[in-house]
Amino acid sequence: MSEESPIADREVTASSAHSVTPSSGSETTVNDTGHWGGRISRNLAALTLARGLSTGLKLVLTAYLLRALEPGAYGILGFGTALVSYFIVITRLGFNIVGTRDVARDPRRIAELASTITSVKLLLSIVAYALFAVLVLLLPKGGLFKSVLLVQGLWLFAEAASLEWAFQGVERMGILAVRIVAVSALHLGSVLVLVHRPEDVIFAAAAQAGVLLILNAWLIVSFVRRFGALRIRIDLPAWRALLPAALPIAASALMAGVFYNIDQVVLGLMRTEAEVGLYSAGVRALIAAIMPSMIMVQSFFPALSNAVGSVEDMRTRAHALASMMIPVGIPFATVGTLLARPLLLFFAGEEFVAGADAFALLMVNVGMIYLNMTFGHPLLAWNRERAYMIVIGVAAALDIVFNVILVPKFGIVGAASTTLGAQIVVFVGVAAVHVRIVHQLYIGIIVRTMCATLLGVALPIVVMTRVNAPLLITLLVVGLAYGASALLFKLVRPTFLNKLLDRS
Repeated sequence: MSEESPIADREVTASSAHSVTPSSGSETTVNDTGHWGGRISRNLAALTLARGLSTGLKLVLTAYLLRALEPGAYGILGFGTALVSYFIVITRLGFNIVGTRDVARDPRRIAELASTITSVKLLLSIVAYALFAVLVLLLPKGGLFKSVLLVQGLWLFAEAASLEWAFQGVERMGILAVRIVAVSALHLGSVLVLVHRPEDVIFAAAAQAGVLLILNAWLIVSFVRRFGALRIRIDLPAWRALLPAALPIAASALMAGVFYNIDQVVLGLMRTEAEVGLYSAGVRALIAAIMPSMIMVQSFFPALSNAVGSVEDMRTRAHALASMMIPVGIPFATVGTLLARPLLLFFAGEEFVAGADAFALLMVNVGMIYLNMTFGHPLLAWNRERAYMIVIGVAAALDIVFNVILVPKFGIVGAASTTLGAQIVVFVGVAAVHVRIVHQLYIGIIVRTMCATLLGVALPIVVMTRVNAPLLITLLVVGLAYGASALLFKLVRPTFLNKLLDRS
C-alpha cells in the first residue's frame, strides 16, 4: 500500500540518483558515480523532513481514532486494511518498482512509461475492486462491517492513479514531500471533523480514501505540466514487455503482505473485532517505528540500482545503507520492547493496554524489519527479484500455517509471534543471498550497534524505570544517551552529520 496507508509499503521504491545512458548492448553506463553520496544526502534531507512531519500528524490521527472508535470499531478498520492490501498487490502488480527502475536508468522514457503503467493499473484496479467486493459481501459479517470495507476498497483506485514512482524516478523529491505532508494533514483534518464515536467508523474509511484520490489527482496534474500528456490506452505489447520483471516483484509483495497482514485477517475471522483493534494499535506504532527505514531505502535505492555491474560499487553503497539502517533499527526495537506497556498506554489509552504483550513482540519485529530491508531491498535494486521472491514465499507459507494454528488458541500474542518467526526466516534467506553477491554481513556494524544500545538504551531505561520517571523524560534521556553511545562506538561520525546538514 502507499505510504499513507495503515500498512507500510511492500514495494519500496526510490528516486534516481544518476543519469544512465543505455548502451547498444545490455549494459548501462553510469554518468555520475562520484556524486551518489551527495544525492543520497539530499534525498534523505527532503524525505526526512516530509515524512517526519507526516509521521507526527499520523500519530496524532491514530491516537485520536483509537480513542474515538474504541477497540471494536478500530478493529474493523484494521481488518479492512489487512484485507485490501492483498488486492493492492493486484493493482500494482510490481509495476511501481519496475517503472522507477526504468525511469532512473532512462529519464527520457518517463511520459511513455507513466502512460503505459497507469493504463494497466487502472484496468487492474477495476478487476481488483470487483474481486474485493465479492469477497466482502460473502463474509459472515454485519452491514456496517461490509460497508466500511467497501469504502476502504476505493484505495485501489487511488493506488492506480498514483504517480509517486515516476517522480521518484527523476528525483523530484520536493513535490513528493509536499504531497506526503498534505495527505497526512488533510486526513487528520477530515477525521477531526467527521469522526467522533464508534458509529462514525465508515467516515474514517471514507476520509482516507477521499484524501488519497484528491492528492493523487493533483499529482497527475503536476506530472502533465512537467512531462507532457498522460495517455490512457490499451497497449498489450508494452504491458507484456514489463511483465517478466514485474511479476516476481508482485509475487514478493503478495507474500510479504501475507506475513504483514495475515495475522489481522486470521484474527478477524477466528477471534473478535476488539482483538483486531488491540493488535492494530500495535501495528500502527510499528509502522511509525519503521518509517525511518522507508526514508533510507528510498534514498539509497537508485544508487544501489545504478551500481549494478561493479561489485565494488555495490559493496560500497550497500555498506553505506547498512551503516545507517542498523544503528537506527536495533535501538528502536529495544525501546519499544522494554517500554511496551507505557508506550501503548500513552499512545492508545487504557482500553488498549491489554495488548501490551503482543505489542512488545511487534516491537522486536521492528529490529528484524530493519535488518531484512538492509539485506533484502538491495536485491531488488540488483535485479535479484526472483531470489527475493523465493525467500518471501517460504516465509509467507510458514506464516500462514502457524497463524492458523496459534491464533485460535493464543490470540494476538500468537499472531505477533508468528510474524516474528516469519521475519527471522526472511532474514536468514535474504542475508544468505546478499552475502553471496557482495560478501558482506556487516558484523562489525551489528556488534557496535548492540553495544551502543545496551549502554545508551537498555541501561538508561532500567535506571529510569526504577525511579518511576515519566515516559517522556525517559525517552529524552534514552535519546541523549544513545546519541552519545553512537558517537563513542563510531556509529555516527561528526563529519557525516556536517555534510548531511550542509546538503539539507
